Amino acid sequence: MIAAQIKAINRKAVFDYMRTRSLRDGEDTSKAEISKQTGISAPTMTKMAEFFLDHGLVEEGEESSISVGRPAQMLKVKPDSMYAVGFLLEGIYLYIGVVDILGNIIYRKVLKMEPDLLK
Repeated sequence: MIAAQIKAINRKAVFDYMRTRSLRDGEDTSKAEISKQTGISAPTMTKMAEFFLDHGLVEEGEESSISVGRPAQMLKVKPDSMYAVGFLLEGIYLYIGVVDILGNIIYRKVLKMEPDLLK
């Protein structure tokens, strides 16, 4: 595998972990936790966090309150960083929906198509 492919695979693994953690637990996560759970080194995780921050996919959350050492800077997925749009045409009805990256429904509408519009 070439370096670019490994980088893309690692970025996907990290973003998927953060998104899943956010969906499952509703919690932010630290770079150290992501590194531990994905097996990605801390320096690589730092570079990935910078990439995600620079591209607006994540944002910094509150610092964690740990009892020993420097507080960890928490990261969270920005719900408005990406959207998915879906359309379903079923008979004379058109269903339209928009969700954010966390699956929150942003918009939905059902349109009844008039027969003369279908010509």
